[in-house]
Amino acid sequence: MASVPVQSCTSSATKTTETLEWTVNGWDGLPRWYGEDGISTNSKFDSASTTLLPKTENMVACGENWQLAIIWIAGPTLVVKYAGSGSNVNIATKLSVTVVNQAGGTNSLKNVNRVHVFRGNANNGAANSMRPGFIQKFISSADLDDASKGYKVNDRVIIQIQITKYGAFTHTVATPDPTPASVRPPSTLETDIGALLKKGHGSDVAIYVADRTFNVHRTILMARSPYFQAYFANSKAMTGSGSGSGSSSSSSSSSSDASLEVDGIKISDTEPDVFEQLLKYMYNGKCDEGAIEAMCEHLLMAANHYQCDNLKLICQAKLHEGLTVANAAARLVLSEQMDAPKLKEICLAFIAHHAGEVMASEGWADVATYNKGGLVTEAFAYLAGVPVADSSKKRSAEEAGLSAGGQWPLARIFS
Repeated sequence: MASVPVQSCTSSATKTTETLEWTVNGWDGLPRWYGEDGISTNSKFDSASTTLLPKTENMVACGENWQLAIIWIAGPTLVVKYAGSGSNVNIATKLSVTVVNQAGGTNSLKNVNRVHVFRGNANNGAANSMRPGFIQKFISSADLDDASKGYKVNDRVIIQIQITKYGAFTHTVATPDPTPASVRPPSTLETDIGALLKKGHGSDVAIYVADRTFNVHRTILMARSPYFQAYFANSKAMTGSGSGSGSSSSSSSSSSDASLEVDGIKISDTEPDVFEQLLKYMYNGKCDEGAIEAMCEHLLMAANHYQCDNLKLICQAKLHEGLTVANAAARLVLSEQMDAPKLKEICLAFIAHHAGEVMASEGWADVATYNKGGLVTEAFAYLAGVPVADSSKKRSAEEAGLSAGGQWPLARIFS
């Protein structure tokens, strides 16, 4: 089994990085609310004592205003506060602290990076109510008190805070080019089979419709139409005119096959353009664009006669779309004649909603005379919600009131 190409997903975001530097004097005098052991001292962490905190004025980095402060909670903690304005702020950052070696060495102390998102307060959305970023214990007292390391000189500590501000994230999904072994090429079955009808390659029987000749393939017609399946299986040659069933040959099976190849099949009850679309549906599974709309009633008749049930359903749906007061009566008769129950149900429902208008139409007189008024009875029963006897059984031409040649006049159907 061929492997399926695996999609890869990558995420990226625009970002800007800038560094702020802050010199903190009087380090040893910082208020300590909690010692490095976590035990509370006598100092209180309240609004009065916060005035003793070392903190900066506004400082600009990455296009935003920031303030820095130092508090002592179980060790020195750097507080990074967003000092900008606006109520819809949502800033993702990465914060990194460096304590500078003032003795000129290269061993500055870098703290582990911390990611923090500055968001407006849920209550009022104000920027100044955002939870600040905290970087706790970014240096120990032992390191600060070790003069050889140069982190604290003359009670002064120099802190650098690197701020990386991220923009909007973008996600990219990439599918690698599949290897030839994993590709399923598009099917050409439809076009290949359709080409057999178009070019006539390998045809073994000719069908004559008026002045047109169609070179077809018995196997395909037998597979697509129960009518042709029975016809060819019984080796009947259609040589006569009339309903399209032709006359039966009394010759043997081999003679009948030869007769089919030489004489072909003559059809006189279907227009050439309609029969061509019927064949295209058998070969391609579809008619030419616009053909069903242009000859829907004729195609329904052909599909019914040659037992192409799917095409018959398509035609019923198309006739439903074009149902009007002017043609509803004629299409009700057509649905009965063509044994099209779906179309008949739709026509009855339409007539029930437009009874007065349809009964005043020219086609209603035909409904009244068709099958001795049986359709009128069904229409009024449908309108009244009264069940009627099953009328789905097909009638003979004589029972349906048709001529011997047999189709319902189409003039009113096309109105």
